[in-house]
Amino acid sequence: MSSTNRKEKAPLPAETCLHLLALICALTLSLSSTSEASPELAESLTQNYELSYESWLSELERAPNEQARRIVMAKRPDLASYSTRLKTLISESLSEPWTLEYASWLLENDIALDYDYQVKLLDAVEGYHLLRPEVGRFALAMIHLREASPRAKPNQPSTLTLRGRGMDTLEVIKRRNPQPSVQGQAALAISIMLSAIGDDGVIMKRRLENIREAVIKSEGTTIGNLAINDIIKEELYKINNLSKGAKAPNIVGTDSARRSLELSSYQGRVVMLVFWSAWDKSSITALEILKKAHESKPSALFAILGVNTDDFMTLRRMEAENMIEWKSFSDPQKQIAKQYRMRATPYCIVLDKQGMISYRGNVGSFANAVVDGLLSARPGATK
Repeated sequence: MSSTNRKEKAPLPAETCLHLLALICALTLSLSSTSEASPELAESLTQNYELSYESWLSELERAPNEQARRIVMAKRPDLASYSTRLKTLISESLSEPWTLEYASWLLENDIALDYDYQVKLLDAVEGYHLLRPEVGRFALAMIHLREASPRAKPNQPSTLTLRGRGMDTLEVIKRRNPQPSVQGQAALAISIMLSAIGDDGVIMKRRLENIREAVIKSEGTTIGNLAINDIIKEELYKINNLSKGAKAPNIVGTDSARRSLELSSYQGRVVMLVFWSAWDKSSITALEILKKAHESKPSALFAILGVNTDDFMTLRRMEAENMIEWKSFSDPQKQIAKQYRMRATPYCIVLDKQGMISYRGNVGSFANAVVDGLLSARPGATK
């Protein structure tokens, strides 16, 4: 056949390529022996999950409506099965340096990683790896330490919480590890963990001191495809724009009817800015709480503004059914959510009459108490 008659094959769609790569990784993993732990086997396992997740996420982003999104959500890759296999694979080898990468992966990815296994990972790092150059990634992964409750040790009246212990471990890494880049990564992790404690002056000073150390010692360092400089920039953005006492970034967008809507036009009123989505059950519960706040507070002085990530039609339907009695920015492309660095919904930010952030956190009694305090404050009174 002549070259002029030969048909060019169309390239495979990106999603198909991801599916094929995931299948190849899965096959490689199934053909490998699980009797002996190895970095190659651990890499195959984590890569298989990441490819499957990326393929699923691509499909979710293309879902045209709420119903399609729910169907795709049900197909989410089962992280628990991958995590269980990875834990089994590395558990007896945690004294070996290669396991640090996969211990970090577990902290970064498994939001249900149980308390005892997190303690096991910390024990291994404190016992074997504090001075190793490979511990940098684990230091940053410790920002994901989770705990159901603090555990008391025998014959001791109290003990540090798991995150508190993690911060102490980071201080040791920062002080004793011989690698400046690792010291900087530990300092950056401390600054990030401090953000969960509060925004008062003492904490902010510590955060900035640690970020400064991270800049000096870890500039140009990368972990995989992640540049430490990018993480530092993100933290500085959050400190300057999204901390308590900062001026909230203005939002310019549209509502469900594609009418223009701007956050700055609400200056002069206390504003409860709420990020939510219809397919999130917690958000639906939050809407009921917000409805009571909306009905009980004076509209001339107080406003709720939603930021909704569903499609236009879903938002319109919920408004038509009176599930929402206030205006919402329509944010299906999540541009506003990215501007405010939202990772989960529902989430509430309370702004005072000058548009300054007074509260960040859950919808509920604490947010309502902050609103009530701002509404009752005398004009010109110091907070």
